[in-house]
Amino acid sequence: MNNHEIRSFTIEQTNTRHVAGYAIVFNSLSVDLGGFREIISSDAITQELIDNSDVIFNYNHDNNMMLGRSRNGQGTLSLRKDEHGLYFECELPNSPMGENVLESIKRGDLSQCSFAFTINPEDEGAETWERRDD
Repeated sequence: MNNHEIRSFTIEQTNTRHVAGYAIVFNSLSVDLGGFREIISSDAITQELIDNSDVIFNYNHDNNMMLGRSRNGQGTLSLRKDEHGLYFECELPNSPMGENVLESIKRGDLSQCSFAFTINPEDEGAETWERRDD
């Protein structure tokens, strides 16, 4: 069984309905995530994987609160891998939920996004751990 994991990063917003930012930053030590820090390798994902996946951009990891979607590289959510990480762009929907999220971003109440992922337990070496400074 795969473990569902969540990480967060800052989002960007302009005076439009457009939101963007890096969902994943590569080769950078994360902030403390409840007792551990991590580095996500640039090899963790490929553009091919992104282009062949169904990725949902939602609020609070609730699939009933969908803001955008990329199915096989097409849709209202744009994803691209570059040397820095996985960059996303999305126009928030013209819906009550989209309006609430947009207002929360504009007010500064909502300033980060997170991503969830699973690691295939059969992928040898996909995940390694080491103890540093207790």
